[in-house]
Amino acid sequence: MCFASTLENNRNKLDPRANRCIFLGFKVGTKDYIVIDAQTREIFVFRNVLFYEKNFCQVTDKSEQNKLNYDQNFMEYMFESPHDSYHRGNMNEVANTKNKDVGDLKRSTRSRRSPTYLEDYHHQLLTSSEKVINTGTTRYALNLVLLYKNLSNEHFNYYVSLFLKTKPHTYEEAVKSDKWKATMNDDIKALEINNTWMLVDLPEGKTPIGCKWVYKIKRRADGNIERYKARLVAKGYTQREGIDFFETYSPVAKLTTIHMILAIAAIKDWHPEHLDVDNTFLHGDLTEEVYMEVPSGIINAKPNQVCHLTKSLYALKQASRQWYEKLASYLLTIGFIQSQADNSLFIKKIRNFFYCFISLCI
Repeated sequence: MCFASTLENNRNKLDPRANRCIFLGFKVGTKDYIVIDAQTREIFVFRNVLFYEKNFCQVTDKSEQNKLNYDQNFMEYMFESPHDSYHRGNMNEVANTKNKDVGDLKRSTRSRRSPTYLEDYHHQLLTSSEKVINTGTTRYALNLVLLYKNLSNEHFNYYVSLFLKTKPHTYEEAVKSDKWKATMNDDIKALEINNTWMLVDLPEGKTPIGCKWVYKIKRRADGNIERYKARLVAKGYTQREGIDFFETYSPVAKLTTIHMILAIAAIKDWHPEHLDVDNTFLHGDLTEEVYMEVPSGIINAKPNQVCHLTKSLYALKQASRQWYEKLASYLLTIGFIQSQADNSLFIKKIRNFFYCFISLCI
């Protein structure tokens, strides 16, 4: 007696993992076993078989007709080629799959209710009788799922403002609006004043990286638009290591250091101040030779020209490292001492004044 493993494609989680069979012999030219199923009286060829040599079993039906069928099938399985055996096995699998009776799916008749842990939260779902038409450009708008009639006027106005003005996704969409066009022109002027790139002919053997515009609408707390923001970013995922960049690591301020400085400031009654640098990554100097495609919106570029980047740009792989190196070098030149425990912490003491600088935006 032996047990042959069943195929995973023809069984579910409740079906047996193996069938009880009787060993008939070995298939010529292969390492497969020829077995006969003790219940269905079908002959199969399996390789994953577990034998129980001390146990014996026999086929339930012993009629002469079935005996002749067994002998005929055994001879066919014994001497057919491996290709024919594989083809026959596949045909049997297809036939067995088609012959399986697939019943209707059973669905629970229990009444459904919201989980108990949501009782403390206010949520209102749309009912089937309420019809809401999506007239905006948002593909999956929240107003198709939730109702906000219980919100305050301030929150409701803020919610409505999110759908009245949407940001563009491509340059072709943004250039149709005068506000977005003016914002992009301002960003290009700032990059040119900062000497971020130089328009040059592409050297032989160099491949420029791509760039794109990213748009965002800045809003106030009441939902009114504060300003339109457009930023030119590089496609850093097209950079190649060893050619367009070498090192990308830059230190990050440790949370323990921030807690310690705030604790000391509270004890000593110090006055912490926050300094925000506009266009932070644009101030880093590039040491690698990086070429970028001319951004959309620049009209003074000649054909076949590219931008040779001299300053760092957002989304470059080395952007954070270049900014940290420039900031650290400047702080060291004006007398700050870099901490050995946390490289983002710089300390300077002048007489009775103690200055502590933590670089957070790296």
